[in-house]
Amino acid sequence: MEFKTNEYFSDNQVNAQRVGANLRQSLIENTKQAARIAQNASFLDPSEKRDTILSGPTGIGKTENMNRAFAAIGYEKGKDYVSLSGDHSMTGFAIKLMMAHREFQLRKKEGETLIVMVDDCDSFFQSKDARNKLKGMMGATGTRELQYNKLLPEHMLTDRQHATLEHYRNTDGSPGFTIPCEDVAFVFTTNFVFPTERQAKLELAKGLTNRALSFQDLTAIRSRVNLKPFHMNMATNWGWLAEVALNDGLLDMMNDLPDPEYSKYQLLDFIATKWEQMTESNLRTVQAMGYLMKKHGNKARSFWNTDYIVQNQEMITL
Repeated sequence: MEFKTNEYFSDNQVNAQRVGANLRQSLIENTKQAARIAQNASFLDPSEKRDTILSGPTGIGKTENMNRAFAAIGYEKGKDYVSLSGDHSMTGFAIKLMMAHREFQLRKKEGETLIVMVDDCDSFFQSKDARNKLKGMMGATGTRELQYNKLLPEHMLTDRQHATLEHYRNTDGSPGFTIPCEDVAFVFTTNFVFPTERQAKLELAKGLTNRALSFQDLTAIRSRVNLKPFHMNMATNWGWLAEVALNDGLLDMMNDLPDPEYSKYQLLDFIATKWEQMTESNLRTVQAMGYLMKKHGNKARSFWNTDYIVQNQEMITL
């Protein structure tokens, strides 16, 4: 994709868009690679990593680009891969994975792998119990099982979930169920920032604090997967959003304005100059601001200031 300096965007802004575009393409290519690794997981050497975590700031379109990458290599949702939300409890996730795994077992061919895309799973990395379960179900070696060893609220399960549970219920009489994951490959998306090994060692040197133990868990998870971090500075983050907004039709609603190019510049430049004051800086916000511009023209700036900027209110002491 070609980027040119024009009468609106500065050289720095054009360069930020160029870097953002390159990073987004890297995300797409890494997703394609993750999908191919996952599809061939049953043929990998036992020491190779089959699971991937794509980590980056909220609202840059990780999920959309992942679905786009899967489609580009001919993968169909529900057939070649399943998508599960990580934005709820581990109990809910475990039940959904159990159901997806059972459906896969009933139709799988020899050597086939179930690709599970887990979206928005930040909370999994913040919970000790969830981290332990993740360590068991991911990685090239080990049990590769999701072990759920708690009492289930079975009265809340559907008849179909009850029937499926019987295939996975723990056979030793303990509560819960176990899902074998040796024929599963996971691709996670998250906003969570993983600590480096150096950070984990420095934290451990301070003592066995909860933070140090958490870092040890996260380092263990990191060592088991292909971690692809896409964390960036403000300029590049803005450039990524701007590049998507200008080239993916996100601001098409503004094309019937008298000067759409200048209007789009006004919107994106407002975000760039107010970045640290923005309550949210993501693609949804950019699009919502575009609709305000379409409806109110240049008067939209007052709405942007009201709706998307942190308001500095004086504290009144009585």
